[in-house]
Amino acid sequence: MPFLRIGKYELRMYASDFGERPHVHVRFAGNQAKYWVDRIELFKSSGYAPHELNAIERMLTDNQVRILKKWHEESEKQ
Repeated sequence: MPFLRIGKYELRMYASDFGERPHVHVRFAGNQAKYWVDRIELFKSSGYAPHELNAIERMLTDNQVRILKKWHEESEKQ
């Protein structure tokens, strides 16, 4: 299972998801959120407060190129 760690967040990518738009599952302290990353957009979340989602969106925006590169590298392996 490919993942990136950015700050306190673990961004997971699942092989079974590579048929979907590029996205990550952001996990920290039992909370989880799924974000599309081709354009940063929340799909769903569980456990995160609104201010935490804002911080995650900023982190994703700042690292969007890196995340998309990882997504495409991993999807080509499948």
